[in-house]
Amino acid sequence: MIVLLFAHAALAGPDVWLGAGVTSGVGYDTVNGVAPLLSQAEVNLQADWEEVVVRVDLDVHVYPDDPLAPLPLPVPPEAAYVQLGTSAGPYAQVGVVTQNIAIEMWDERDNYMVTYSTGWGASNSQLIGAIPGFRFEDGTEVFLAGGYDLGWFAPSIGAGVATEQDVFSTWSGAFLLPTYGGAFAFYSANEVYPLDALWLTLQLEGGHAGEGVFWGGPLFIASLFPEAVVGGAVRAEAILFGASEAEALLEVPMPPLALSAAVHVWPTDWLYIAGEGKLTMTGGASIPSVALLVDLHVPELE
Repeated sequence: MIVLLFAHAALAGPDVWLGAGVTSGVGYDTVNGVAPLLSQAEVNLQADWEEVVVRVDLDVHVYPDDPLAPLPLPVPPEAAYVQLGTSAGPYAQVGVVTQNIAIEMWDERDNYMVTYSTGWGASNSQLIGAIPGFRFEDGTEVFLAGGYDLGWFAPSIGAGVATEQDVFSTWSGAFLLPTYGGAFAFYSANEVYPLDALWLTLQLEGGHAGEGVFWGGPLFIASLFPEAVVGGAVRAEAILFGASEAEALLEVPMPPLALSAAVHVWPTDWLYIAGEGKLTMTGGASIPSVALLVDLHVPELE
């Protein structure tokens, strides 16, 4: 059946898109001073047949001032998979795949803020494996995931549901790393659109690692004019509690409160500029910071 599907798709001829991009910036905080942001260069390829998609997204990350520094990100590629099924009904992605859970994406231009949330550091990464799922007529997807996690270098299993509707969206699910201290986390990311100029996001996350338990959120984002040339967002995130055992095993800090405000500008569909001011409260101290991000890219295939 799969062979026949590929043969039929090959006869139809694919729609091919080739993309590329580069992202960099600079930040400042009262502890570390001025430092360049983690930067990215990427090359993307996508080929679409009627019911088959091939996607490759190769990213190279680097700290401009220290190219040999270890990176707090998964090894490339970000994606490299074949997807069978693009319309309503069952589908499957096989290769290097990522569960569609949580509000944030790897490419900063797809996020409301320049910096990532605290909960992002405890999330799962891409898998060498498979995601089978089912897509309903309205675009809602339910899926399972299994494979080898390239961020934690451990086997991973997970499940989730994702949908984007006119008034409500969600990207929610959970994953388990059974051999990595039994690490488990869930993400419930939900968004409503009361106005075209105001989108509201609420994300809750929690889990455990080893003997430590953490409860993240509420992560709240109010995005103003998100689809306009000039827009902005505010974010508030509280980690209600995070055991030191979980932080030590996951090797990610979990400050109890962080407040951010950001502005973004889209001068063209290939240039994205964003700035953010942030206040992180941890260990009885308040750490202010600012960040500026510039992204040049080939617009994504619609």
